[in-house]
Amino acid sequence: MQFHVQKRFLIFSLRFRWVYCQLETLRPCLPPSVRRTLNELPETLDETYERILREIPKSNRIYAHRLLQCLTVAMRPLSVEELAEILAIEFATSEGIPKLNEGLRWEDQEQAVLSACSSLITVIRNDGRRIVQFSHFSVKEFLTSDRLAISKVDASHFHHIDLEPAHTIMAQACLCVLLRLDSHINEANIKSLPLARYAAKYFGNHAEFENVNVLSHIRSGIDDLLDADKPHFAAWLWVRGGHFEGHPERPKAPPLYYVAEFGFRSMVDYLISKHPDDLSARGFWGIPLHAALAEEHADVALLLLRHCVDVDIRGRDDQTPLHFAASRGLPEVARILIERHADINARDSTSKTPLLKLATSPRSSRRRAAVHGAPRHRYLCRICGRTSARPQEVMRHQR
Repeated sequence: MQFHVQKRFLIFSLRFRWVYCQLETLRPCLPPSVRRTLNELPETLDETYERILREIPKSNRIYAHRLLQCLTVAMRPLSVEELAEILAIEFATSEGIPKLNEGLRWEDQEQAVLSACSSLITVIRNDGRRIVQFSHFSVKEFLTSDRLAISKVDASHFHHIDLEPAHTIMAQACLCVLLRLDSHINEANIKSLPLARYAAKYFGNHAEFENVNVLSHIRSGIDDLLDADKPHFAAWLWVRGGHFEGHPERPKAPPLYYVAEFGFRSMVDYLISKHPDDLSARGFWGIPLHAALAEEHADVALLLLRHCVDVDIRGRDDQTPLHFAASRGLPEVARILIERHADINARDSTSKTPLLKLATSPRSSRRRAAVHGAPRHRYLCRICGRTSARPQEVMRHQR
């Protein structure tokens, strides 16, 4: 019943959208031209969207496409100021790194984005902010659809959005802004970079999109950003932290530690190849392996484990990697640690073993129920490589 209701709602929504688009086409028409325009109106919503795309001036086409790409892959809704900043970025530079050209900023930023993308987008008010969004959910669906990808009309086909290039554009835009940050950034002047907060938080999400080759397109800029001797990395951490007190200071740990904590696997792999000595560098949680486990980035932890010699190395609160894997409910990591002879009886600063951390941690309790519906004691046995199904035998290790 619910499925049929949702299906009918979707059909009515699409029909309403089609009618709205036709009315928008008719709205500027003078009375003598209405009948002729009616006869020329597209018959389907897809044809309506193709017509809108074809009517985007050729001089605006590439800029409109970039804005649509960024809206499609944005990790959260973008404000007018954030999206308009894309228009001020020069992507084709001799150095290969996009540059922000403040002279390209429009005075009326809302008009800039709306005029570029026609009626495909709209601006709404939300908590005092002007937010840009697609004018209907069907716009995004159409732009990313195979129907548009195989369109024989070049002006329409050009605007098909493939997710990898879209994430690449967004990663380049974020990187461009992050490389503008330095040790002089503060709460006041960060407002001159509208995209800075978004870039600081979500750059890695775009650069690491589904483990595809986005990072290769921004390699030269990545070298600058992840260079601890340059001010950009410290400024990135400062803005990402969101506290905006004082000025950025040189981080206590190297970049490898922080990107492991953030869960950026491709960057971790890249930094391991460049700075293998940083694998043992220490930060808040311990070494990069501890940091990845503490933030539940299992894929990053598994990568770091390949380079870890001491699987019982101690981190924060004297915890071993197995303590972290158990308390965070990461069975695959725990299994590999045990296969490498990690000490399942090791005790942290509170005298807890990994087994007890698993049994008492709120994080791991959320995952226990999802492991084939296994009762707690069987799950504990599985994690710690035990074959016994008796709870008393399992929990004996906590004493």
